[in-house]
Amino acid sequence: MNKSKLKNINSRDIGLMIKVVEEQYLQDTLSGNLFFGSLNIYKDAEDEQNDRVIGDASEGKLISNFEAFNICIKNEEIAIRIPVNNKKTKLTCKVGMSGDKNIGICSFTYLSFDDFEEYQHKEDRIYFKLRQSVINDISKFIKEKEKFTGRKCQITLFEPNEFCNILDKDSNLIYDFVKYYDKNNLEEFMNLEKRKIPTYFCKSKNYLAQREFRVAKVLDKGSRGEIVKVGAKETIGIQVTLSELKNILIAARTS
Repeated sequence: MNKSKLKNINSRDIGLMIKVVEEQYLQDTLSGNLFFGSLNIYKDAEDEQNDRVIGDASEGKLISNFEAFNICIKNEEIAIRIPVNNKKTKLTCKVGMSGDKNIGICSFTYLSFDDFEEYQHKEDRIYFKLRQSVINDISKFIKEKEKFTGRKCQITLFEPNEFCNILDKDSNLIYDFVKYYDKNNLEEFMNLEKRKIPTYFCKSKNYLAQREFRVAKVLDKGSRGEIVKVGAKETIGIQVTLSELKNILIAARTS
């Protein structure tokens, strides 16, 4: 092997894409008919149903909770300091979406190489399988979604590169990995804001176990959701069980 040709590969570039869907929408999903739900659906799920798995009252916002002794409001000509009783006071800063766009999202779970562990060495290959903790996270999410919807749910599996190529052909869709951050860490909040990442691709670290890959589009004003057909093929994915997912291996050749 010519070591000069070796290159580092980001672990994010190796993995699997899955989506947990209600059984009644399984075939639609496999056929590329994807539902984009308005962020308002997920806000209401927490606000009205107290659900903190599917629901998130902070959807579409960046939020930072921090403490301060005083507040300074300034521009190039003047600075005004507002004392806060000479003691630290808890403050909350929120950054929402620009404009009044109604954003719809379709969520997937991305299982990167970091979610796998060494399983077996055989000849010149190393095999990796999903960590049990990851399987447990998926199992828990399925149960929570079934509880929330009141319906049986199934797992669909997609090949990430092929799936992203399909998405690239629709100019109305944008996609990215969700950026998880600590609401109590002001530095993380400011970093995300500085990078100008759309706020609907940012979520609290409380949702980190969902490993979300999100596809977004602009919906009509007032719409609660829209079905979008992606891809020209009859099928863009396959159905798998949790047991089958657990048995999927990644092989790395060592020589």
